[in-house]
Amino acid sequence: MRQLVKEWGGSYRIEANVLFINDSFTLYNASLEDPIIFSTQIKENIIQLNAKCKRLTKHCHYLADKLIDRHKEESLFQKQLPLYNVEDLKAGASCSCGSFELIITQRSCYCKVCYKQITIEELIFDNTKEFSYLFPQHKVTTAAIDDWCGNKLSHRKIRNVLQKHLVASGKNSGTYYK
Repeated sequence: MRQLVKEWGGSYRIEANVLFINDSFTLYNASLEDPIIFSTQIKENIIQLNAKCKRLTKHCHYLADKLIDRHKEESLFQKQLPLYNVEDLKAGASCSCGSFELIITQRSCYCKVCYKQITIEELIFDNTKEFSYLFPQHKVTTAAIDDWCGNKLSHRKIRNVLQKHLVASGKNSGTYYK
């Protein structure tokens, strides 16, 4: 933070603290001198900050805008995804909890792990979103989604869901969806 403020032409005193926002978190053996703010202390600290604050200048707004712009950029660790292929991952329709333990009926799906019940349409659409997120270079086709869902769903149902929620390109066997 100090480096960024200096780079952007500021000379502000920066005070660093560790902020724990989870109400159920407890840190044992923490020293009173450690710059730690727990969830129960947040309101008090904001009141103290507001009491100390002077009038905001144009330069303060400039720095705030620069921080917001910087925050929108992707971090380096987000760009370094591991390499994987469709073949490397387990095929099969999965629940939002990540479980493959599903009981699939004609119209609905029931998860044995989290006990969530969803429609087949929701299952197909959620798994299609997952597929297109993981493999943006692959075309979303009925066959690709059928393979991704473990060949346990009706080809016709998959096609109907894709036609309902996405835009079709191409005709007959070359149809893919965006």
